[in-house]
Amino acid sequence: MKIELRGDSIRDVMTPEPVTVAATTTLEQAARHMRDAGIGNVIVLEGELITGILTDRDIVVRAVAEGWDPSQTPVGDVASRELTTISPDEPVDAAVALMRER
Repeated sequence: MKIELRGDSIRDVMTPEPVTVAATTTLEQAARHMRDAGIGNVIVLEGELITGILTDRDIVVRAVAEGWDPSQTPVGDVASRELTTISPDEPVDAAVALMRER
């Protein structure tokens, strides 16, 4: 499948106010935030510092499938922490290339 891109910038397609949770939030609580907001990921914070991202797939594949209790497991134990960022002014095709590379 080939993705056809327009000349949009990241700013044109990004979520303006992403949902954040503390690293100590349980997976169960994070899943409820995702459900209620109709989203598939949350940004993980330690204090005011972004330290990771947690996706609905992370919850299922990294935690539930391994037998971890979602009501007891903090998102900080499961979230992806090796983050890559890109400027909101970059073109969308640059983000696609970066995702493919990583």
